Amino acid sequence: MTKDHDIRDACRRLIAEFVWHVDRNDYHALVELFAPDGVFERPGAIMAGRQAILAAMELRSCDRLTRHFCTDPIIDIVSPTAANGRCYVSLQSAPLAERGDQSGMRVTLVGEYHDRFVLTGDGWRIAYRTARIISQD
Repeated sequence: MTKDHDIRDACRRLIAEFVWHVDRNDYHALVELFAPDGVFERPGAIMAGRQAILAAMELRSCDRLTRHFCTDPIIDIVSPTAANGRCYVSLQSAPLAERGDQSGMRVTLVGEYHDRFVLTGDGWRIAYRTARIISQD
């Protein structure tokens, strides 16, 4: 495998692990995907650093079952230690009471993730993530 392939694979994995941890409310694992000084920007909030991201994510409502689905991301390598990525995201959700019957799941948001990735001593991490909403129900 080429170095470029390894970089793209590591960045794709960060995108996939982010939504996996969000949907399981595992915010401690989620913040480890960010560089220590990483930033997560979403409509109405900019969180800088792992502690700020964790505090904001812990305010997220736990009364809904969510599933985030990302398209295959486009990863552009900037240098051996930096890359950019972008993908579309679709959010399906349902009230938690319907957890046993996921037929209540419906698309409630379509958006985009725009990421800057950086190679750290602990491997590739998200340096900056911007979440943009295209449409929301």
